[in-house]
Amino acid sequence: MFGGSNDAGEIGHIPIDDDGEYCHCGNVGCLETIASAWALQRKAKQIVDTGGQVQFRRVPNPKPQINELCEMPAAGDVLARNILTKAERAIGRALAISASLFDPEVIVLGGTLSAAETYEPLITPIRESFQTLTAHRTSQPIRIETSALREDAMFLGAAELVFTEMLGSD
Repeated sequence: MFGGSNDAGEIGHIPIDDDGEYCHCGNVGCLETIASAWALQRKAKQIVDTGGQVQFRRVPNPKPQINELCEMPAAGDVLARNILTKAERAIGRALAISASLFDPEVIVLGGTLSAAETYEPLITPIRESFQTLTAHRTSQPIRIETSALREDAMFLGAAELVFTEMLGSD
C-alpha cells in the first residue's frame, strides 16, 4: 500500500497538537514535531541552553542524545519526564489512529525506537497509552513490538521496494 503519492502509512505527519510547532511539511503539530529523534534532541538542547534541570546541566554532551534524555527522569529530572510523557502519549495516539484505520494484529516499531534496551523507558508508556486508547475495539489486544532490524529497517525496506520494482511484482 503506497497511496497516490507514495506517502501511505507516514504516521509522522499525523496532526496531533493543534497548538504545536510548525512541521517542515507545512502542517502544525505533526507527530514528528513532538516525538521524532530530532525533535526530542532539540527539546533537550533547549533545556540545556536555558539552564534547565540540574541533570541536564551535568550532561557533558552539549546536545544530549535520546538515550541520555531517557535516563534523566529516573534521576529526578521533571522537565525531561514532561518531554517524554508528551512524546509517549503522542506516539500512542498516532498508533491508535493507525490501528483504527488498518486493524493490525501487531504494530512493529522500527528506527531509533526499536533499540528497546536503550528506549524501554519510552516503549512501555507508548504501549500503555496505545492500549488505553484501543481497549474498547477488540477482545484481542493489538501487540506492539520492536523491530530486530533496528535503524536498518528503513533502508532494507527501501531496497526491497527497488528490487520488487526491478524484478516485477510476481
